[in-house]
Amino acid sequence: STLKKNTSEINILKKELKKHIRLACIKLRKHNGMTSQIGVMLRCGDFRVLYDKKSLINPINFEIEIAKIANKLLENIFDENLTYRSTGVILEKLSYCLGRQTSLFDDKKKEKNFSLAKTIDNIEEKFGKNSIKIGF
Repeated sequence: STLKKNTSEINILKKELKKHIRLACIKLRKHNGMTSQIGVMLRCGDFRVLYDKKSLINPINFEIEIAKIANKLLENIFDENLTYRSTGVILEKLSYCLGRQTSLFDDKKKEKNFSLAKTIDNIEEKFGKNSIKIGF
């Protein structure tokens, strides 16, 4: 989405990107999806588009994990001498499954993140959008 005002402040861009990540992850989990590639887009004031992406070995769908990667990508393409009008996240190489199959090598943190994400989604489904805030 387009920012209210063009900016060259990275914190404003990160905040906007955070909103996009949150919505994308909710939709992804709703369909039992995971992503194996994360992309970040910045549209400059002159409409040029800057883009970077990262492929993952293990698919994820938790916004805190995705935000860590997306923020690094944003920092890679950000130039403080430019102004930006919009930002976006692109989740690619999607996979879907009905159940969650764990591996012998999955760590407990990933399982906790998966459970936490589903719990947050359930709370928002019951009490409404933005009824719970996530700090990432």
